[in-house]
Amino acid sequence: MTGASLAVSQEQQGAVAGLTQSVNGVSAIITPLASTLLYQVNHLLRFALCIILLCGSIWIALTPDSVHKSETVSPSA
Repeated sequence: MTGASLAVSQEQQGAVAGLTQSVNGVSAIITPLASTLLYQVNHLLRFALCIILLCGSIWIALTPDSVHKSETVSPSA
């Protein structure tokens, strides 16, 4: 969580920390349900999903930042 909140400005750190904790809480509920469902369909599907998510994460980490950044319009002061 520290890295995520330090990657934004000081004004946004609270929001990012809250979002990070919310995602952690939701994933603690959804992950067991999803893995059980996948296991009932086929016992190898949960591993396939993990591999797909890992490959996607690696792709995002290795692509240039300019691909991921969207243009934001700053509010006029």
